[in-house]
Amino acid sequence: MSLFRNSVLLAGLAICTTIASAATITVTGVDATRGQSIFVLADGQVVETYAGAIIIALDGGSTMPVMCVDLFTHININDSFGVNYVLPADLDPDISRGLRAAYLYVTQFGNVSSSIAGAAMQLAIWDIIHDGGDGFSAGRIQASTTIGQATDTAISMAAMQYVTFALNYQQGPTNATIFRNVDGPYVKQQLMGASVPEPASMVMMSCGIALLGWRKMRNRKRVAQS
Repeated sequence: MSLFRNSVLLAGLAICTTIASAATITVTGVDATRGQSIFVLADGQVVETYAGAIIIALDGGSTMPVMCVDLFTHININDSFGVNYVLPADLDPDISRGLRAAYLYVTQFGNVSSSIAGAAMQLAIWDIIHDGGDGFSAGRIQASTTIGQATDTAISMAAMQYVTFALNYQQGPTNATIFRNVDGPYVKQQLMGASVPEPASMVMMSCGIALLGWRKMRNRKRVAQS
């Protein structure tokens, strides 16, 4: 094949990659059977926040449950934003925090069947990501003991069990998907969900097949003309 045709194929694949780079998620609600409002001490301030499964729609299609990765970045129902898919290891420079959080999510989220368990898993993920899993009496994420605004003991105890489980990670499934918000100049909220085919990979495959088909058709025409 000529250099020109090779250039055409490469240009076509580059165009496909550009087209496929954008995916959109919309926050459609929360799963109250696997999450609830909790009080937590965040950077020394008592805050009330939802902790548990969040429901998103991917590219306006089917919905799926995800968990919040960053407690300190807001997310609201009906938010819609473009995302890139990244690996759990990309959440932390030494990769351990992202992998431990992903291991916890992949292996245990399917067993979450109550609002307390959902809130506890979310609290555990925040502690692992922000504090490396140091528990809830130190660091940026702590259990609140303020009267009337205390962290539910059942939730904090269950969260500690999740943290301990995640810290024992040596090897195992970590194939979660991180939906990283890329709208605006700064990285915003990141959400963790089940592994899904990346739009870029799917479109790249389709483009590759189409371009190979075009090449084969061109070759057939050349044979017919000879």
